[in-house]
Amino acid sequence: MSLEIGPLVRVEGHVKVEISLDPRELRCTSVKVKAIEGARLFEYVLRGKKWSEVPIIASRICGVCGYAHAICAAKVVEDALGIEVNDDVMKLRELALRLNTIDSHLLHIIVFTIPDIYGKPHILGVEDIKDVIKKLILLRRDVGLVISKLFGDRVHIRNIIPGGFANAPNISLVRNEINKLVKFGCDVIKEFCSKVSSNYSTYSSILDNYKTNYAALRSTKTSYLVDGELMINNVLKISKYMYRRYFIEVTKPYTTSRHTLLYGYETFMVGALSRLNTNVDIMPSEVKELIKLVGLKLPSTNPLNITLAQAVEVYLLLNTLEELIQGIRAERAVSSRSLRIRRGHGFAYVEAPRGLLYYSLSLNDEGYVVDADVVTPTAQNMADMEVSISAAVNNYIQSIGGINYDGVKKITESVVRGYDPCVSCAVHVVIKD
Repeated sequence: MSLEIGPLVRVEGHVKVEISLDPRELRCTSVKVKAIEGARLFEYVLRGKKWSEVPIIASRICGVCGYAHAICAAKVVEDALGIEVNDDVMKLRELALRLNTIDSHLLHIIVFTIPDIYGKPHILGVEDIKDVIKKLILLRRDVGLVISKLFGDRVHIRNIIPGGFANAPNISLVRNEINKLVKFGCDVIKEFCSKVSSNYSTYSSILDNYKTNYAALRSTKTSYLVDGELMINNVLKISKYMYRRYFIEVTKPYTTSRHTLLYGYETFMVGALSRLNTNVDIMPSEVKELIKLVGLKLPSTNPLNITLAQAVEVYLLLNTLEELIQGIRAERAVSSRSLRIRRGHGFAYVEAPRGLLYYSLSLNDEGYVVDADVVTPTAQNMADMEVSISAAVNNYIQSIGGINYDGVKKITESVVRGYDPCVSCAVHVVIKD
């Protein structure tokens, strides 16, 4: 017996889920998450473009994570050309990506998953914490204003180029706003976590025992998102040059999104929860206290805990924001654009809001792109999404001793939204000549 759910609401992009159920054995036999977006040939679009154009074009891949794409694209060009940037460039990129991540997380928390946590069809039906929701909306508004003032645009960063920045962001212009943002934001997140924790335990319990692999960057002293070592299960360290040997993309006939598998056959997750798993031991004491307050036991690979991890991460990124901007000399981050052009192949990754973002790029002697490869976070989460939906549905069926189609539909939608998927980004086809 087959049940088709969707297209799902409160998800970026267009996606359906097909679930096969065995009414005799009372179990889920298969799950297919179907991205129904048309093919997006964004790697092919980069071919023939000049090295300096890559970040601004790449940022258009996503209307939510444009900053992550632009920064990763700048890094991959730099790797191909053998360019090393200074600490001020790295810190400003970290600042840009932190603000973008806070902005994205708040959107997901407020609009997409709070209704699921409280069992409501949309945010307007959630009365229990409406005052906190209003504060979260105000926080996101203020974050967006700071982003726009610093980097020219809330969605697509204007001044990022290989080698640094086209012009120096004026941190002094927003320093007071950042200070207010930190105080207000940290208070709001703590209030949200304390009020939502009781409902959250019920919401996420269906997958409490779900186990999978996870991958994330291990943060450095000054970087949480832009730099670091790629770790699998916080045990195995993977060089960026070896990414494609460990993470294998496969094509499925029922979806326009590829599936990325670890070692070619194991599913894994990326995102805020994976980052907490990988970095919790080196986080500030205030963040560890918040994790304890909300009852988040790490490491966790329950995808329904991703939203809670995002809230903790917003607190972390705000809590360390003032420290990050201290001592940044923005004028030193301006690139002269007079870079030595050569043939080369580059590799780069960053942590986008939804998880690990990987780029590889080949340039010819004149600095024009001859080949490009982009693996987005949602493309890496897609296979794991299917496995976790199957586990959640089976747990639900066993708990009630039968098949309730409305219940199966509700749980399936919650799990998909829990991953915070960007389906449009996950759809890509690499054309080989």
